Amino acid sequence: QYRFLYWATWGKLMRGTFVFEGEGHSDGKVMKVSGRKKLGIMTYSHKAEITPTSFDATFGSDVKDYGVMKLSRPE
Repeated sequence: QYRFLYWATWGKLMRGTFVFEGEGHSDGKVMKVSGRKKLGIMTYSHKAEITPTSFDATFGSDVKDYGVMKLSRPE
């Protein structure tokens, strides 16, 4: 199990802190996680690969809102 939260805005329509929960598994080097959440009229799904130095994720909704999140530790 995992849980993360983030602050997001969509133009002037919607903004706030969102909490996602889901299932994950690790091979000892990379943790892969995925989940779905209903936010108002939209349902979002997300997938991520997490290492000690990076967080690479994709997300999408049933109303064609989608994107990528890439985070890395500074050297």
